[in-house]
Amino acid sequence: MAVDEEGLGRRVWPLILLSAVFAVALVTANFLSVKLFQLEVLGLLTLAGPAGVVAYSVTFIATDVVSEVYGRRAAAMVVKAGFAAQIVAVLLTAVALASPAAPFTPVPEEEYRKVLTIWGNIIIASLIAYLVSQYHDVWAFHLWRRLTGGRWLWLRNNLSTTVSQLIDTVIFLGLAFYVIPALAPSISSIPEPVSLAALFTMFYSQYIIKLSIALLDTPIVYAVVHIVKAYMGGGLEGELARIGRLGHTRHHVAV
Repeated sequence: MAVDEEGLGRRVWPLILLSAVFAVALVTANFLSVKLFQLEVLGLLTLAGPAGVVAYSVTFIATDVVSEVYGRRAAAMVVKAGFAAQIVAVLLTAVALASPAAPFTPVPEEEYRKVLTIWGNIIIASLIAYLVSQYHDVWAFHLWRRLTGGRWLWLRNNLSTTVSQLIDTVIFLGLAFYVIPALAPSISSIPEPVSLAALFTMFYSQYIIKLSIALLDTPIVYAVVHIVKAYMGGGLEGELARIGRLGHTRHHVAV
């Protein structure tokens, strides 16, 4: 069967781009989360948490757009690809850290390792939290889509993301900064668990930030979905499924 390569390209290219954004934000978040930030809000509230929180929030925007335009199967594929990207990033970083430093290297070896070392508590907690929260996000997005008959994108975007972000926050912070440092301090970026008071501050701080981003990203999701649909020249209407590239069922785009 003849394939319209130009038409196929216009439909697949947005998925490739969204997958790339997803993977970059995900891998970057792991490196950034070694740093903890503290922010005073109008002198009334102190927020603290891993610096990768904004980067990681971008991944939920990407999966919600993929879910809306391409369907659950494609979104699950993006989540799997993101997991693979994290593993590859860890391996490539390990190779770079193991390579001998030249005497004229512009960055001292000690400083290089401080910046690039992905500690066990961060990567283990990140991978577990990632799989649980991202698969929940995809599942919840399509659950609400089915319950609302494909209407109210803003509702399924916010309901799926806010709960998924809560799941991610609890699992990641609990494992990375309390459980793993307590059980395996030798592979942790911190020698001992943070206090429960500090952990609670990180919990509510990170979730407030994630919740704010989730509520603010709704116009972004609408805009990206609209741009992708316009670029593709309309809904998929099962075309990708018929050529056997992305699935076996028809996907209808509804905003």
